[in-house]
Amino acid sequence: MNIHIKCGPVVFELRDFCNKSPFETRWWRLDPFATDSPSDNTVTINFNKTDADLTGFAVVNQEKDGFYSREVLKANGATVCRLIRNSTGETALSVGIDSEYKTITLIEDNTQTDAVAVFEFIGRYAMHAMIEYGVLPFHGVLMEHNGKGIIICAPSGVGKTTHARLWRDKKNALIINGDNACCHKENGVWKGFGIPWCGTSGESVNRSAEIAAIVVLERGAENKVHRLEEYDAFCKLLPLIHYPLWSSKNTSVATELCTEFLKDIPAFRLECKPDAQAVETLFNELEGVYGG
Repeated sequence: MNIHIKCGPVVFELRDFCNKSPFETRWWRLDPFATDSPSDNTVTINFNKTDADLTGFAVVNQEKDGFYSREVLKANGATVCRLIRNSTGETALSVGIDSEYKTITLIEDNTQTDAVAVFEFIGRYAMHAMIEYGVLPFHGVLMEHNGKGIIICAPSGVGKTTHARLWRDKKNALIINGDNACCHKENGVWKGFGIPWCGTSGESVNRSAEIAAIVVLERGAENKVHRLEEYDAFCKLLPLIHYPLWSSKNTSVATELCTEFLKDIPAFRLECKPDAQAVETLFNELEGVYGG
């Protein structure tokens, strides 16, 4: 089955995508993003496994991810991304990506999850592909409050999800995506938009909102917030952007997009405790930016 999903300015064509999960993940997650409209900005994701000759490929990046390690190999512009089980050293998943990020192809799947794990694994590389089309993908929560978009960024485990859900409960904010905040400048306006990849949050809405502010969240003994200068904001936010460290081209594009974004969008640092008063502290500061 082929499915087309629209994520901001990019359409992803999922070829031969089928999962037999009893929860039918593909429908509740993908159906809101389904589109029949053609697009010049199309990225193809092939779920039908294709053999790959890795002769000449060299490892350019490795990182631990829980019980697994992510490994990136490159040769002649092409990229292979693998998920390795730390306990056995076996490959759980691997995908190939062409030099222009136009095609992502499944090579190996030993997860026995009927494409569910493959879909989630590919999400990171789908965001890398979107950079080619001027999309800036932050690791953060994208929420909408009073018609404006607010991004809450932080490394995993700091508390961005807890803080965003307090905004939802106390200020009636809508969480558009609970893990990834993708932004694109349209007619001079930065908009954040939903995508179906949302980490473990399970919060994903096909909706867009004009970005009013971006916030770097840090744990603190008290609740306090201040606006960041552009350079300080850049230094804090660059590590929280999903971009391929192993691609000099996409790294350059990501840094340029981040610089442009921060010239237009105010950035704040919020030190806080995981309580409702932290929401009030940030709300009072943002009230002067977009009316709260």
